[in-house]
Amino acid sequence: MSTELNRLSELAKADKTTRFLSMAHLLTPAALMAAFEGLRKDASAGVDEVTYREYEQEVWVNIPTLHHRLVSHQYRAHPLRRVYIPKENGKQRPISIPALEDKIVQKATVMVLHAIYEQDFLPCSYGFRPGLSPHNALDAIGRTICRGPTAYVLEADEGGSRFTSGPFAHVFDAVRRRWRSGASNIGTTRSSIRPRRSMANSGATTSTTGGRRTTAVCGVFIGSSGGSGTSG
Repeated sequence: MSTELNRLSELAKADKTTRFLSMAHLLTPAALMAAFEGLRKDASAGVDEVTYREYEQEVWVNIPTLHHRLVSHQYRAHPLRRVYIPKENGKQRPISIPALEDKIVQKATVMVLHAIYEQDFLPCSYGFRPGLSPHNALDAIGRTICRGPTAYVLEADEGGSRFTSGPFAHVFDAVRRRWRSGASNIGTTRSSIRPRRSMANSGATTSTTGGRRTTAVCGVFIGSSGGSGTSG
């Protein structure tokens, strides 16, 4: 993590009410280059049909050009390429593939957002967090079941509409809590992140309802008698 992002993390951690003004100055050519280098080299191309290897051939020209379009407000996200992959139940899961430069801007933006919002997540949240995965959530399920009395286990799954529409208004309300009114980053965040339709989160939360402890991990809810928990 760069010095600038470390500073953001320190400010966000020190005061949960701190609101930031802009992320635009953090989307530097160096940040965009780091984002590009962090992309999957074998990933499918978007509607631009540009692959990682093709973009890499002129990367020292492409990245400064992309940065210029960002700072001059000429950048526009491309349409998504929609493909479908088969599911075990015979249905198909829609996948939206961004254009390569959109992936770069998304990743650079997410790196900034991670520096801030990582300070707000509870330890029991696992979805799309650096260094965490659904496997960590499954481990939490195992610990919850093995270490305490379990009254019931429920499994829940999001409907397909979440992958095509998504609660974007709620997402950006959460984003704005950390940014001052009129912050210049909101437009970039909306254009670069909203196209990612598959925004289902896999995480774990624990709450207390009617004297019963309930833990939710990766869409699995575990309830047991007694005890207390935290809400997230």
